[in-house]
Amino acid sequence: MDQLSKLSLIVMLLVTPLAWAQPALPRDLTLPNLGVAKRLVREYYSDGGYRADLQRVVESARTYLERNLPRYALLKPALVLDIDETSISNLDYFQRYDLAFLPQEFSAWLELGESPVIPEVLDLYRWSRAHGLAVFFISGRLERQRGSTESNLRKAGYLDWQELILKPDGSNQPSSTFKPEQRRRIIGQGYSIVANLGDQESDLSGGYSEAEFKLPNPIYWIP
Repeated sequence: MDQLSKLSLIVMLLVTPLAWAQPALPRDLTLPNLGVAKRLVREYYSDGGYRADLQRVVESARTYLERNLPRYALLKPALVLDIDETSISNLDYFQRYDLAFLPQEFSAWLELGESPVIPEVLDLYRWSRAHGLAVFFISGRLERQRGSTESNLRKAGYLDWQELILKPDGSNQPSSTFKPEQRRRIIGQGYSIVANLGDQESDLSGGYSEAEFKLPNPIYWIP
């Protein structure tokens, strides 16, 4: 339990017995403090916690593939990867803007195509390609960002893939429905999705993959 959770629990334990005689707590005592939350996120990256958690998940995925890939040798095995905070990192952008998501600035950042690789996932990608898995990228990025996305992926070391799937321009469809639809379509082409990696629950929910692996992302949440 982190320090904020412990503090909230202590406050609840102290206040609950007297709740019948006391007014409701002000919201500033029940909501996490933004400044503290940002500090904890930065420390998670700087003290090695993020990297350790990331490595643990990717190692689990690699172990799963090593053990299970032989079962799919004749079944067109495939690996599905999300892009942002899975295959490449936008941490440089978020550090520049105090961990804030600013739509215009973020779109401009994506157009630069300079997001650095997440090396552990690149290693998994290379192992997968060397062992005959087709790789599909499924992203919440929009079709108009295809050029910069393809350039960024190749610059990061992802040199080939079976398909890069992006949302249509103007789409408001949540990833939690868009991504399983695309996985179902891939399976309809005769592939078996052996593993699916992403940093959001919406990258992984909805089925149509044999195993899901959730990478850490403490900065943002996508439905």
